[in-house]
Amino acid sequence: MPHSQKHLYHFGPFTLSRSERILLRDRRLVEAEPRTVDTLILFLERRGEVLTKEQLRVAVWGPQTYVEPNTVERQICVLRKILRAGDSEQIFIETIPKRGYRFVIPVIETGETTPVRQPSSAVAATEGPARLLIRVISRVLPAALLVMIGLLLSWKYLSRILLAR
Repeated sequence: MPHSQKHLYHFGPFTLSRSERILLRDRRLVEAEPRTVDTLILFLERRGEVLTKEQLRVAVWGPQTYVEPNTVERQICVLRKILRAGDSEQIFIETIPKRGYRFVIPVIETGETTPVRQPSSAVAATEGPARLLIRVISRVLPAALLVMIGLLLSWKYLSRILLAR
């Protein structure tokens, strides 16, 4: 297995590779948009500090980029949803009323040489296009089966009527 120098953050059941921009939960890949990862990295780098919406906006989108007023709030909501999945009791990001947000979970930061993550076949099978295909098939297949059964029953019913003439 190849090795590389990584900067890793470990918190709760999560590990974030800063250099690879990969978030893992219990060693399984967690899908996250680039801006969500940027937001999480900022929280991890400045854990324990209260970050204002303006600080988050400038750090994640840049000082010259205009974003809607509630964009930062939506990004925090998305990040909370990702971190909360499967563990609704644990709070990772605390809201400080009229001030901002703070990352409150203890974080262990490592910069040592660690194995590069090689996805297991189970994880690889659910990543990217394959995951989308599975999702589409699981939603379309039952409807297609119902349509086929309806057509079959209609055909049998109509063939009986036509044969009876």
